[in-house]
Amino acid sequence: MKIEKVPSIISIKRGNVLRQQKNLKKLVMQKLNIEYQKCNQNYYASSKFIEQIKAKKQENQKQWEQKQSLKQVTFIPNPQASNLAYQNIQLQSTLSQVQFDNFPPIQINNPQVIDQQNKNIIKNGNYKLVQENVVEECIDNINEENNQEIQTLQKTQKENLQLLKKEQVLIEKILKNSNEKNFQKANQNLYNNHNLRESNINIIKNINSSNQNRNIQILNQSDQNNDDFQNIQILPEDYSLKYQQTQQLVYDNQKFDQLKNNKNKILQHYSKVLLVFNIRQNQRLPPSQIQNLKFAFSYYQEAINFQKFCINQFKTFTNDSISSYKIWGQFIIRQLNVTDLPVYCVIPDPQYIKLNDPDLLKHLVDKFSIPINKINNTLQLIKKEAQRIYDKYYQFKKKNIFNDELNQQLGRQIIVHKYVNQQELNDKELQQQVNESGLIKDQNQKITIFVHKNTLNKLQFQIKQMNKVQQQYLQFYFLFETLFNYEYLLSMGHQMACPRGVMDLLQKNLGFKTELFASPINNHLPYYFSLFESDKILGSLGKYQNLKNIKQDQIINGCLEVNPPFVEKVFVESAQLLTQFLQNCEDKNDKFFVFYVIPWDDFEGFNTLVQNQFHIKTIELQKSNHIFFDACNQKYNQLRNSTYVILLGTTEGKKIWTQEIENQIIFEFNKYQ
Repeated sequence: MKIEKVPSIISIKRGNVLRQQKNLKKLVMQKLNIEYQKCNQNYYASSKFIEQIKAKKQENQKQWEQKQSLKQVTFIPNPQASNLAYQNIQLQSTLSQVQFDNFPPIQINNPQVIDQQNKNIIKNGNYKLVQENVVEECIDNINEENNQEIQTLQKTQKENLQLLKKEQVLIEKILKNSNEKNFQKANQNLYNNHNLRESNINIIKNINSSNQNRNIQILNQSDQNNDDFQNIQILPEDYSLKYQQTQQLVYDNQKFDQLKNNKNKILQHYSKVLLVFNIRQNQRLPPSQIQNLKFAFSYYQEAINFQKFCINQFKTFTNDSISSYKIWGQFIIRQLNVTDLPVYCVIPDPQYIKLNDPDLLKHLVDKFSIPINKINNTLQLIKKEAQRIYDKYYQFKKKNIFNDELNQQLGRQIIVHKYVNQQELNDKELQQQVNESGLIKDQNQKITIFVHKNTLNKLQFQIKQMNKVQQQYLQFYFLFETLFNYEYLLSMGHQMACPRGVMDLLQKNLGFKTELFASPINNHLPYYFSLFESDKILGSLGKYQNLKNIKQDQIINGCLEVNPPFVEKVFVESAQLLTQFLQNCEDKNDKFFVFYVIPWDDFEGFNTLVQNQFHIKTIELQKSNHIFFDACNQKYNQLRNSTYVILLGTTEGKKIWTQEIENQIIFEFNKYQ
C-alpha cells in the first residue's frame, strides 16, 4: 500500500473510524432499501400481469375449442377460404412462438390435423366455410390480445432492466465513495504517530479488508433479492457473469472468515508461558549469578537453533515441513532413549548419533527413496552441530537441574498468562508460528510457549502437590522446563493417550496404578515413567528402563499400562523388557498383568509380545473406528490407522481379565464415534 504524506497531521481515533463506518453502512442500507421496494413493486406488478396472461390463455383455449366445434365444411368453391386458411397457418405459427416465463407455451389442439385440413382445402379449392364471420372474429381477437400482451411484457422487461442498471450504478458508487473515505481517514490516522507506523498500516489494511467484505455482502444481498428477475432472463450476459463472480468471491470470504473465527476460538482456549530475560531486573545480583542466568537462557536458545538446524536438514530429504517434523520426532526420541542414563539436556549426546543407523536408514529409504550416502552426510552434519554445543550445556544442566537458587532466579523471568488477548489473536505471523511450532523466539530475548489452559492447570496442580516446591518462582521454572522439553520434541503425536474412560476402567476395576510411558502432560494414573529427569518434580519415576529396578509390589500393584511413543526401537526394547519382567514374576508366582497398546503389527516388537507364553489375547481396533485423547489440545481424535491392544499376564495375572471388562474397554474406545 503506497501512502503519501499529508502536510497537516490530524489525529483520528480508531473508535471514530468505526462509528463512521457504522453510519456509512446505515446510509448504504437505506438507499438499497428504497431500490428494493421499487424492485418488489415491479415484481408484484409483473406477477399480477402474468396471472392475467394465464387467465387469457385459458380463454384462448376455450375459443379454439369453439372454433373446432363450429368448423363445418361444405365442398362449395369459395376463393376467400384459401386466404383464411393461410391466416390460420400464420396464426398458429405466431402463437406457438409466444412463451411466458414460468408458464408453458400455449398449446393448440391438434395442430397437425389443422395443417393437413388447411392444405387439403387449399389444394382442392372446393369448399365454403359455414359461419365464417364467427371464426374470423375469434382469430382477430386472439391476434390483437396476444400482440398487446407481448408489447406489455417487453415494456415491463425494459423497465426492470433499467431499474437493475440504476441499482448496479448506485452500489458501485457507494463502494467507491466508501473506499475513498476510508483511505483518506487511514492516511490521517497513519501519520498520527511516526513511531507506530507499522502497527497503523496493519490497522488500515484490516479496516479496508473489513469494508470490502461488508460491501461484497451488501452486493450479494442485493443480488439475492433480485433472483426473481434473473429467473425471467432479463439480466444481460455481462452482469450475470459479474453476479456469478461476486457470489464466488463472497463464498470464499465467508469460508476464510469461518476458518479465522474457528482458529480464534481455538486459540482463546490456550494460555502462554514466557521466559523473558531482562538483565536490568537483575543488577543487584552478584556477577557470577548474572553470568549463570545468561548461560541458562542461552541453553534454551541454542536448543531451539539446533532443532531448526536438524529440521532444515531433513527438509532436504522430503521437501515437506510436516514430514521433516515427523522425522525430527523419531530422531530425537531415539537419541534421548539410546542409554539408561538420565536425560538432563534436550541436546543429544553426539557420540550416540550413529552413522548407518539401520532403523532410521530403513525408514528413510523405504518412504522417501533417499540414497544412503546422502543420509549419512546429513547425520554427519547434525553430529558436528551437536558436538559444538553439547558438552558445555550438558554438564551445566546436570549440575543445576535441581539448583533451587538458580532456578528461582530463572523463575522470576517467567510470565504466565492465563489467556491470549485479541491483539495477539489478530497477529497473523504469531498465529502461523503457533500452528507450526509451540516455541517462538524473537529479537527481544523472549521465548514463548503456548499451552492449553487445562494442561497448564494440571501441571500447576501437580507441582504444588510436591512438598519440595512451595516457592512460586520455583514452580514457574519447573512449569516452563516441562513445557519446553516436550514442545522441543514436537511431540504432538507422542502425547496421545488412551481415552479417559479406558484408564478409569483399568484403575477402578483392575487396580492399575502405573503407566510405563507417559509424561506430566498426558499421564492419568498416580505413577508413571517419563523421559526427562526434571519430570521427577511432578511425580515421575524416571525413564522406562528403571522398571527393572523397582519392586512391583510397592507401586505397580501387579498391573502396568504401556503406550510407548511411535518409535520402533522403543517398541522392541520395551517388549524385551516386559517379557523379562513377566518371567521374573512368574518364577515368584506373582500376579502381573500388562495392557500394551501398539499401532503396528509387522515388526519385531509385536512378534516378541504375541508369540511368548504370557500372551493372553490381542484386540484389534479398526482404523477410523476408535479414538485416542490428545493431551496437548485436550480433545479426542479419531485414529486413521488400526491399533492393537495386547494383553499379557502371568498365571495369576490372567485371572483378572474377563469378557465383560473387554466389552467395556472396546465401548470406551468407540464412545465418541
